Amino acid sequence: MSKCNHNPRGIATSGVLFIAITLGVGIGTPAYAFAGQELLMWAGDNIIFPLGIVAVIVSLAAALFRPDMLKNGIWAAVICAIIYFLIRSAPSLQSAIQAG
Repeated sequence: MSKCNHNPRGIATSGVLFIAITLGVGIGTPAYAFAGQELLMWAGDNIIFPLGIVAVIVSLAAALFRPDMLKNGIWAAVICAIIYFLIRSAPSLQSAIQAG
């Protein structure tokens, strides 16, 4: 039979650490205007913006071989820029819509 001896100092330390992390996460996170805003900001920074850069680079490389591909790449970059702008300005757009 094993005997379990819990150190009171360890229990107190883990309790303080749990409360500090819980309050730190609750206090440290910013208030977002709507649900999913953090996900949209992440997608804008890590997916949409790099896709726009890649579209410009690929279209410039493809324009060396087929000049008609440049137009498609520029349109893709413009669409990525519009989506990125909409994601970045979503909180102000939503507050303007809610204000009526």
